[in-house]
Amino acid sequence: MPLSAALRALARSGPPFHALIPFATPLFEAYDVDVERVEALLTGSPDPFADEVLLVVETARLLWAYCALPPDEAHERLPGLEATLLPGALRDDERAAFHVLVAELEEHFHDFDEDARNAVAPPYEALLERYRSHYPPDDPRDDEAEAIAVFARPLLERDGLDDPDELDRRTDLAHALWEVAHADDRAAALAVAQRAFPDERDLALLLDDLVAQFRAARP
Repeated sequence: MPLSAALRALARSGPPFHALIPFATPLFEAYDVDVERVEALLTGSPDPFADEVLLVVETARLLWAYCALPPDEAHERLPGLEATLLPGALRDDERAAFHVLVAELEEHFHDFDEDARNAVAPPYEALLERYRSHYPPDDPRDDEAEAIAVFARPLLERDGLDDPDELDRRTDLAHALWEVAHADDRAAALAVAQRAFPDERDLALLLDDLVAQFRAARP
């Protein structure tokens, strides 16, 4: 299927482009793709790099569906979304930039009226599966990223979570404990993590709990 036709098919399947494209403005900026190229493609204008426009639109649809999730469910699924869009082991600044982008998109989403937010569109899980099949991660560390998402899940679900800053802190804590679990000198690594997270009273116990739940969750 020509890429212009593929783009028109996405426009028909929702969410409506008159809302999706303004919503995705920060995403187009992050990918350094001119948003006007979407309209040009829809009208049949040639674009030698149309595939990058299609990628941004597909990513925007996935993030729209993510933003439409109930807050608790969105927090639970964030590690999986991160692993899909940014496969592999991330630096702290990369993860922070991603979380800032997601927060900005969430603000854009909630600026729309209720009719626009509830517009017919494929559900999040369907779009996530589609995205992963169309854009399979090619980073050799992707399996590790998926494993970290499973490892972090109990910590992110603990005691409820509705504060973005606390979500970031727990995500960083989960990554730190993952590194401890794989360290040659666990005691030394645990001491470093304890200094980084002084408010966590018993990191050794938390680590053991996360490792046990991780092993139970893996096939």
